[in-house]
Order: sequence, then structure tokens, then C-alpha cells
Amino acid sequence: MVGLALPWIVAQQLDASPATVFATVADSLPGGPVADLFKSFGARTDITLEAFGWELIPTASGPDFRPLY
Repeated sequence: MVGLALPWIVAQQLDASPATVFATVADSLPGGPVADLFKSFGARTDITLEAFGWELIPTASGPDFRPLY
């Protein structure tokens, strides 16, 4: 789940619907628990970088993510 938070945040920052992005990926997977996980995670509305242990930092080559711990 910690790793899925990053693409969820990136989708949101690009003004895309995380639910739609994750559902599209899930639809390309075989049916089962992984596809279900992608759909349910994408539909969440409580995702924040801090809640999943990440922070957004500026770098010389643009923004990047760094674990808080």
C-alpha cells in the first residue's frame, strides 16, 4: 500500500482521477485479488503522502519523493 500511494498522488497532481487510473490498470490485469486491490485503493479519498510515510521534495532535476522514515 505504501508504494501505491505515490502513483495515486501523482495521478491527483496531474488532475487525473486516481480511481479512473487505478481502475484502468486493474482492468488490464487478470481478475482476482490484485485487480480488486487496485480498484479499491484507487477509489480511496484519504490518501496523503504523510499518511503513507512520504514527502515531496524539490531537487535540481525536479520534484521527487522521499520516505519520511
